[in-house]
Amino acid sequence: MTVFKHKGRWCVEIATGDRTPSGHVRRRRRYVKTKAEAERLEREMLMARDTGYTLPRRDLTVATYLEDWLATVDQSDRKEATKINYRTITRRILIPQLGHHKLADLHQRHINAMVRHLLEDRSTSTARLARTTLSVALKQAMRADLLPRNVAELADPVRGVRRKPLRITLNDLPRLMEAAGDHYLAEAIPLIATTGLRRGEVCALTWGDLHLDENPAYLVVSKAITNLENGIGVTTTKTESSNRLLPLRDDIAHMLRARRQQHLNQVGHANIDNVYVFGFQRDGFTRPDTLTTAFRQFGNRAGIDGFGPHQLRHLFSTVVLATTDNIAAVSKTLGHANLRTTVDIYTHHSVGMLLQMKDVVDQAFPQTTAQPPGEQSA
Repeated sequence: MTVFKHKGRWCVEIATGDRTPSGHVRRRRRYVKTKAEAERLEREMLMARDTGYTLPRRDLTVATYLEDWLATVDQSDRKEATKINYRTITRRILIPQLGHHKLADLHQRHINAMVRHLLEDRSTSTARLARTTLSVALKQAMRADLLPRNVAELADPVRGVRRKPLRITLNDLPRLMEAAGDHYLAEAIPLIATTGLRRGEVCALTWGDLHLDENPAYLVVSKAITNLENGIGVTTTKTESSNRLLPLRDDIAHMLRARRQQHLNQVGHANIDNVYVFGFQRDGFTRPDTLTTAFRQFGNRAGIDGFGPHQLRHLFSTVVLATTDNIAAVSKTLGHANLRTTVDIYTHHSVGMLLQMKDVVDQAFPQTTAQPPGEQSA
């Protein structure tokens, strides 16, 4: 028998396949609290013996492992924003919730319990990010032969709406501009609506990023305002795909040229390239959450609930996808890392794309065997 109770605890004992110097069969024991854990551990130990896999030492906790993992993350070539997110999620959520468990004993039920706890007072996206971060960490544990499987991937998926529904239309833009009045962030509304910029990218724009005297005028997206280790600041964009050139409509370029002239009158020609386009009082950048707060106020004045910068990005995507079937170009414009992101998030909102597909099907199948009700032959 390899699973038995010994001194009030469940014991798992297996033959390692080796012998002691005296010729006896070498055995390995481990202790757990419950019979179910013992039976699971028995399967893991037998698999480890038969495959040459080394189980992690019993005193290695999830907290210790995750701190070691963060050290390797800091030395990696990942984006700084990604490193910060990993550190924040790991130290504020994963270690407090799961750190006391032994790494070898970590089970998907522990992750499911963590997610349920998070959903009580946190957003769905936070719970999903915690599960995803743990999965990344445990993948490295598997590569290091510390775990036989990734229990985060085996845990229940985090269900929930990924994106807020589109609450605005093109017809709402004049009302929003009127509600914004002469606010220093008012002109960000038509800019985001016609380019699909993320809020952090808008806040990071400097006049050196805008090429308003070219034909056509365009802007360069290469940085963003985001959370850093010691606060908030300028960093690289979300992914390599986020670095892009975006064309500007003639009326938007004209609007921005007038804004640039106002800034020129204040700071002079020497420093204009480094001035933030939507900087607060022309001195430094505007925080993304400040942009969101201002837009929410504009929406409230215009009678539009839930309005924010991402609603304009959402509107841009939906309108453009309704007029073109070139999803690759739209995906590149949005700065998505792959086409699936664009398709999953935005295409299901587009009635225009449904109409386009209906035309394609109608042309491909000019006749069908089915007849509309009331037109069946006698």
